[in-house]
Amino acid sequence: MKTKLISMTAIAAVTLIFGCKKANNSNSNGVSYQLKTTNRSTALAYSSGNTLTSAARVAGGTITWTSGYASAEEIKFEAEGSNSHVEFHSETPQKIDLFSPLASLGNINIPTGVYDTAQFEIDLAPTATDAALELHGTYNTTPVTFTLNKSYEFNAEIPAITVADGQHYNAVTALNLATLTQGISSASLDAATKDSSGTIVISDSSNVSIYDSFISNLHDSEQEDFE
Repeated sequence: MKTKLISMTAIAAVTLIFGCKKANNSNSNGVSYQLKTTNRSTALAYSSGNTLTSAARVAGGTITWTSGYASAEEIKFEAEGSNSHVEFHSETPQKIDLFSPLASLGNINIPTGVYDTAQFEIDLAPTATDAALELHGTYNTTPVTFTLNKSYEFNAEIPAITVADGQHYNAVTALNLATLTQGISSASLDAATKDSSGTIVISDSSNVSIYDSFISNLHDSEQEDFE
């Protein structure tokens, strides 16, 4: 079953930022989808009962993400206008480096018009060799891996957009890694199970309570802007 992410909260693990720039091809009115990560190092409180003061954070530990990828399956655009409904999708199976300066997922060309609502979607899915999303890092000096092994949707709506002739838009999904660990204590990671190599593996079959918190935080996610 596909896990669905649809949220309008602003505290977020995922931030969608839409920036407009002039396209070289005046006949192309398109949206370029991009995916990246931000806030890759986070200090944790020692216990979930602590008020997250500076002292509590220092007394805990730090989780730092150093690499990761996503397996993108498809991107979608859907919009409603007063006289029209448009829906486009592009299958773009590819492995995206979430720590590169710019990880492009592909483009969707859309017709000019004023749309009352618009929806942008990025679908992730595991492949035969790769997870849907995977992050690697350290908790203090201990290696950590977070693995999402099921389909996942980043799905965001904005209230209205105007698509002008000859314009090209960038839809950038920024995954705020600091939010992944909201409410997760340093004590929880101290007590986490490690694999034979000494790595804390966080997945649907290992350290499941921490994994569930990661997924919940990922759900609680989006802020949209269009310009």
